[in-house]
Amino acid sequence: MTKKLYILLITSICLIFTSCLSDSECGNNDTLRVSIVADIASSKLKTRSSKSGFSENDNIGLYMVDYVNGIPMPVGTISNFMNTEYVYDGTYWNSKDTEELYLTTDQTKADIYAYYPFDYEMSRTPGKADLRSYPFSVESDQSLSSQKSDFLWAKYSELSSANTIAKLTFKHILSKIVLNVTYGNLGNGNESVTIHNLTQNALINMRTADVSEVKLNSNNEIKPYLQDIANAGFDKTFSAIIIPQSVETGTSLFAITLNDQMFAFTLDSPISFESGLSYTFNLVIGEANTRSIQNTNIERKISLVDKSSF
Repeated sequence: MTKKLYILLITSICLIFTSCLSDSECGNNDTLRVSIVADIASSKLKTRSSKSGFSENDNIGLYMVDYVNGIPMPVGTISNFMNTEYVYDGTYWNSKDTEELYLTTDQTKADIYAYYPFDYEMSRTPGKADLRSYPFSVESDQSLSSQKSDFLWAKYSELSSANTIAKLTFKHILSKIVLNVTYGNLGNGNESVTIHNLTQNALINMRTADVSEVKLNSNNEIKPYLQDIANAGFDKTFSAIIIPQSVETGTSLFAITLNDQMFAFTLDSPISFESGLSYTFNLVIGEANTRSIQNTNIERKISLVDKSSF
C-alpha cells in the first residue's frame, strides 16, 4: 500500500468515527429512531386549564425505558434517555438538544413516560431524584394563567422496530376549581377573588401518576384565572388548578372582596377533590341569605354544583 493510499484510508476512518460521535449514540440506525406524537385527553375543548391542546414552544420531558428479558422496567431505571426535553414547533415534536430517541437494537422493546411542564431538575438534583415522589407545587398566583400548575402525564407501551411512533395521550392528574360569580344588586366592580385553606404541594409518582398531598402550609391564597368569557348566566367565571385533597365541612374556601366588603364562602359538606376532575361552584353575592361578621364581612354557605372530567 502506498503512503498516499494509507493516509486516505486513515482519513476516511476518522471521518466515519467523527460522524458517529455526532449522534446521541454511536451506530444509531435511523429506522430505529422514535417519533413523538402528543395530545391531551379531555372531555371538553379547553385543556391545560385555559388552552386547547399543546401550543408552539411547549416542552415535555421524556423517559424511555427498555424491557429486560421481556419484562418492562419502571421509569427511574437508568437508561440512555433520562428526562429528554422535546419541544413542539406547532406541527412536530423535536429534541431540544438534538438527542433524538432511538431503540437500542431492532430486537428492543421500550416504554415511554412523559410529563408536562418540563423540569430540567427532575431525576438530576437532590430532592427530585426519586421518581416515585417527585415534588410539585401549584402556583399561588394563577391570575394570568394556570398553565404551569396543570401537571400532565402520559405513558406509551411497547415501542419496537415495527412500531417506532410513540402516540402519547396526556391526562390531567391534578384537580380544577371553576367559580361562577353573580354580583346581583351589588354590581360588577374591581373585585379580589381568592381561594383559601388548600394545600398547594404534592408528591407525584411518575410510575403510576398517583398524587399525594403534602401539608406544608394550608393558609396560602390562590388567585384564580379570569376566563375571557363567563359561563352562561353568570357575570364572571374564574378557574384554578389545585392539588387533589380532602376538605372538611365548614372550611372557608373562597373569598371575594368587593366595594371594601369581604364575602366569605364556607363548605356546607365535605369534598374530596380527585385527580383529573373539575369542580364547579356558583358564588352569588347580592344581599340574600347573608350574615354579617364584624360589620364588614359577610359569610355564606357554598355547595358543589357540578363535578366532571377536564
